[in-house]
Formats: sequence, structure tokens, C-alpha cells
Amino acid sequence: MYEFIAEKLVYTHRKVFLIFSGISGRTLMFSDWMGVSLDGHVVLDRSEVPTNWFNHLKSFKQWDSVLEQLSDTEKLLSSALCGIQVIRPLNQAINMGMVYSQRLLKLVTSLVSFVRANCFPESFAKSLKDLNLVAESESAALKLSTTGQFVVPASCSAEVLVNFIHRNKAEAQTRQSEHQRRKDKEKRITKQCKEELGLLFLAKESGVSVEQMTASCEKLLIERPAALAEHRLRVAQYYSVMQGGDIFIPWHWE
Repeated sequence: MYEFIAEKLVYTHRKVFLIFSGISGRTLMFSDWMGVSLDGHVVLDRSEVPTNWFNHLKSFKQWDSVLEQLSDTEKLLSSALCGIQVIRPLNQAINMGMVYSQRLLKLVTSLVSFVRANCFPESFAKSLKDLNLVAESESAALKLSTTGQFVVPASCSAEVLVNFIHRNKAEAQTRQSEHQRRKDKEKRITKQCKEELGLLFLAKESGVSVEQMTASCEKLLIERPAALAEHRLRVAQYYSVMQGGDIFIPWHWE
């Protein structure tokens, strides 16, 4: 499908190469959005007509400027919440930079107002620099993730957020430590699998969890499929072979 879209781009606009030269080195994605993703990818809405695509490609720099401001906005939120580390959302539908920036600013405004009126509780940690926070949409639930990150909806009040972090700080640190141990194990077994199976390359797609990658590598080391030697292997959610020769297998392969 995307090959057809690419051909459509080329043959419906003579200036397409000039336009694309302006985004050289950038990743181009098709989705239900139009803008720039948090990772800096240029995103086109597949339902739009080519003319609107070209207009966006020509003006994407104004979206890109939002990304340049994100780090500063994240620092503002971190400073407002005792140095907590602000982590950008991963493994979900494409997040647009403008939307994410608005989430951050909403939380910053709430926290600043709270501190001016109430100050933090005396028992609240002076520094939260070892903890992580992910700013989500207004409809998300306030929770502590399995990896120890505080997942916070933009609609969360500062008072509720501060109390939630205070109550769950110790548990967050425990979950972070456990997650780091799982990541270390994943790194070791991935290296072992690559070396013992003679793979040229071994990695996972973004949608594959640490536990899933570890389980897949453990099974590869047991089964030891000789046909994979001297190949590039990616663990994903599906089977596929790319034109360049990369082999994709689901993490729960059979």
C-alpha cells in the first residue's frame, strides 16, 4: 500500500523531490494524524489528499519547532516536582508533539499553583530525581506501572498527584529495580543468542516487552535453528522477510 502512496506522491507533484529534500534524514510515517511525532518523525494522514500532504511537508518545520521546546517544558515539569525524571510515552499510537507539550504545560500550571497555595507536605521527598513520570492524555488513569513509572493523566490535580507519589514512592523504587534486573537479563541473553546462533544482527521491535524478548531468546537457545545463521533477525509480533533480507519472527514463534 505504501509503495502506491509513494508513487502517488511522485507523480502528482513535480516539486516533490524538492519538498522531500527538506526532510532529508527524517522518518516519514502514515497514520491517522498529521504533524510530527515525539520521536521527530514526519507523520502524514493517509486519508488526506496529496495536496494537503505537500502543504504539510513544506511547513513541517513549524511543527518541528515544538519538538525543540519539549525538552525545556519537560525540565519545567521536573523542576516543579522536585527533580522527577520526565519520560516520553512509548509503545502506543503516535503522539503528536503539540499534544504532548500541552499535557506537560497543564501539569506544570497545576503544580505551580498548588505549591504557591499549599507547599509540598513536610514528609514529601526533597528530591524525586530517582523516580520517573510519564504524562498521558486526560482520559488516562493515574497509576504506577509495572516498571515503576508514575503514569499521570494531564487532568490530574496537583494535590492528588503529590499524595499518590508520596504513598507509592517506595513501591516505585522497588519496581524500577526489578525492571532493571529484567533488562540486564534481556541484554545478556540477547548477546548470548546472537553469538551462539551466529546471527549477524538480533534486536526487537518497539512493541515487544523485555519479558517477551527474553522468552523468545531462551527458546531460540533451546531449539537452535541452524537456518538463521548469518542472518539478521528481529523479534516482533509477526512473521515477515524484508527486501533487504531482515527476518521478522513473532516473539512467541513456533
